[in-house]
Amino acid sequence: MAEQGDHSDVAPMETDSGAATADTDVPMSEESVGSVLKPKKTQEQLGELVKQYFFQLTTGCGKEGCDNAQCASNPATTPMAPNHAAAQALKLAGHDGVYTCLPTSVLTAESLRQLTERAKAGEIEPLKSTLYKTFSAPELLNACFLDRTRPGDPQLLGLDCDQCTEAAQLLGDLAAAGTVSNTMFHAVAQLSDQLRSVSTPSEARHIALLFELPIMLESDAYDNILPRLCRCTAGLPRDVQQALVQWWGSRSAERLQWILRMFHQFVTIRILMQSGDEDYSFNFDTNVIAATKVLELLHRANAKLATPLAASEFHNDAINENMNRIDDFTIWKGLNGPSEEPSISFCNYAFVLNVATKASIMNLENRWLQNQERRHAMLEALFQGRVNMYLKLSVHRDSVVRDAIDQLSMILLSSPRSLKKPLKVQFVGEEGVDEGGVQKEFFQIVLRDLFDPNYGMFSYDQEQRLFWFNPGSLETPAEFRLLGLVLGLALYNNVILDLHFPKLVYKKLLGVPVGLSDLEELNPMLFKSFNELLAYDKEDIQDVFPYHFVVEYEGLFGEKQQVELCEGGSSVPLTLENRRDFVDQYVRWLLHTAVESQFGAFKEGFFSVCAGAEALQLFDVDEIRLLLCGTEDLDFEALEKVTIYDGGYEPETPVIQWFWELVKNEFSEEDKKQLLFFSTGSDRVPVGGLSKLKFVIGKQGPDSDRLPSAHTCFNVLLLPEYSAKDKLDRLLRNAIRHAEGFGML
Repeated sequence: MAEQGDHSDVAPMETDSGAATADTDVPMSEESVGSVLKPKKTQEQLGELVKQYFFQLTTGCGKEGCDNAQCASNPATTPMAPNHAAAQALKLAGHDGVYTCLPTSVLTAESLRQLTERAKAGEIEPLKSTLYKTFSAPELLNACFLDRTRPGDPQLLGLDCDQCTEAAQLLGDLAAAGTVSNTMFHAVAQLSDQLRSVSTPSEARHIALLFELPIMLESDAYDNILPRLCRCTAGLPRDVQQALVQWWGSRSAERLQWILRMFHQFVTIRILMQSGDEDYSFNFDTNVIAATKVLELLHRANAKLATPLAASEFHNDAINENMNRIDDFTIWKGLNGPSEEPSISFCNYAFVLNVATKASIMNLENRWLQNQERRHAMLEALFQGRVNMYLKLSVHRDSVVRDAIDQLSMILLSSPRSLKKPLKVQFVGEEGVDEGGVQKEFFQIVLRDLFDPNYGMFSYDQEQRLFWFNPGSLETPAEFRLLGLVLGLALYNNVILDLHFPKLVYKKLLGVPVGLSDLEELNPMLFKSFNELLAYDKEDIQDVFPYHFVVEYEGLFGEKQQVELCEGGSSVPLTLENRRDFVDQYVRWLLHTAVESQFGAFKEGFFSVCAGAEALQLFDVDEIRLLLCGTEDLDFEALEKVTIYDGGYEPETPVIQWFWELVKNEFSEEDKKQLLFFSTGSDRVPVGGLSKLKFVIGKQGPDSDRLPSAHTCFNVLLLPEYSAKDKLDRLLRNAIRHAEGFGML
């Protein structure tokens, strides 16, 4: 042991019991304290030593069970307050490195830069030696790249962002040049053999630093190093995982994206390498499971970024393209009971799934729930002597809304479970069995009528082409409840709707908080005005913004209506002090209070159908909007590639070639929408685009003057084999422009 001498001026740290522990009473190994017989330090070196002691006193060295009485990692001591630690660090620095348990020479971004410069000049061995020594020993790596300028928080890693970014860049340049690749790989391989679960954030610094290394993108790391690192990270205590989340959330979006790419590559290669094995399921692959759990930490960290990465950055193509939906759904629902081996359902990690995969999971759940209701109906039939396997609606064309309200209201009261059955719609007096096409037309008519200005249920912004709930509507909650039911039934029966709601409707529906920023889409002028008001800081605010705590809006018949935002609001002028309160109350009134009754009934109707639909939780707000409304991406090139021909037609048949020439080159966007509506019952494009649509063109006899027709329930367009392109053009346009109830089966 190195001799410590008389250091009576060094204050002891407090133990957990509150008793003082003198440093001279704590035995310290030669490895811990180093030698006291060292040359006199420069001012700069002393400054670094003070920083090192300060960090050690406030945060600790990160070594589990450290026995140094001057270290916060010692179980018998507690971290010092910054002021006390600063004074103590100055005293300890006067005794050189006797009381430090951190290595007195650790790797920093500065020292790595100097070693790199020496390597460029031909002195490469010091660089290789330092890198191997540092990256092969967890305790040594834990002491590198630390932020010594701030008091340590025991809940954080204590790493320096700038240093780590610079070090990652330097190591990346070295890796690109091939200078130290073998050295780093062997060092990290040795360290990976020592990976163990740790109990405190400071002990996990080496784990965080390993994820920064460029060699993790190399295929050699995928065999052992990265799998071990993922399994270790996935098994860390929650508080240590949270420290990792905080750390990644403090990095730049570019750095987080780099780490994210590493995991995507690892998962993708792991899945594709096993794709030839029929017995392989990555739901049971422990390495994929561990990597996905670490991806969840990155996803949580992303939410902490000032500008988060797009949700699509977390979608993994290999998982989405190769996942067995039924198997994953079965695991998610626990339909086969507990598994004897570790397994994962990616529905519990929905951030890796794209909207098309989530939509297929929702379809599976809908079918599963519908089958449950069928079984329930069969059991009822045993006792009641009748069975109704479907939710049947019978409506008149001239009173669709009223008929739907009456029948659905009765079902809600008498048999709400029936809403979970597959929907069948019958237009009174019309022949035909609903195989999907009739219900599509039913939804179109209901929405057209409910959003009709004569109903007065919604206000419409001509510029934004968006509807919002009319606070002055005279309609009863029944109409708004019906609209919610329609949305729920459409979602449940996989029907796309032509809705023009702002995003905030879906946010409110899913319980996501809304506020001022949501006005930008709904009412850009009001949004701009509020931001100008909040930015205004001059005393003449009342002259520029002569407002009071009052909202004025137009009533149903064009009359002006006033609502006070607070008691006596008409007498409360706008001031610099209350402008934020004014904006908050105005937005709260507009988005919540004014439409509370209408939106409440709408939401009630929606969840009358969708209550218990766990798949709904897989989607974010944008995805729910896409699922309900589809897109307007009319890519008929993609549709042509997947179209099936029937009745003797082939892609080379002249009428088929004329058809595609007309549609792709001569039809306007409106013509294309009308064609899509005529053929499928909806002018909206499903999730995944037109390439996901099963579209059939069938032969409807030889040349004739008959108009084309369609089986909308099966997405089938029927074309006679017209003799000329202009004849096809004329008759097809006539058919699609008079689509409702005509030529559609």
